[in-house]
Amino acid sequence: MKKDASFNDEQLTETYTKDVEDKFFKLGSIYAQIILTQSGEVTHIQQDRMFWETLYDTSDQILQEVFVGQKKTSVIEIECGRIFRTKYFNMAAR
Repeated sequence: MKKDASFNDEQLTETYTKDVEDKFFKLGSIYAQIILTQSGEVTHIQQDRMFWETLYDTSDQILQEVFVGQKKTSVIEIECGRIFRTKYFNMAAR
């Protein structure tokens, strides 16, 4: 999305946030379909949990490196947690 002069930063942030939430909702639904078609063995659930935890940790580390001088550590941790700990990525919360 291009930055338009009629949009202020708050509107852009809100627009991007809504867009990301919509994409996570779609991704979560697809992901749930994949999981539900699996055998449901505990091993799959553990592997799945390890995959998402690894993705979460990797994303956090990359973002920490990107924003290294900006003192945004707590904001990054909160946002990563908010995204990866939602019902879309947590089968137990569904």
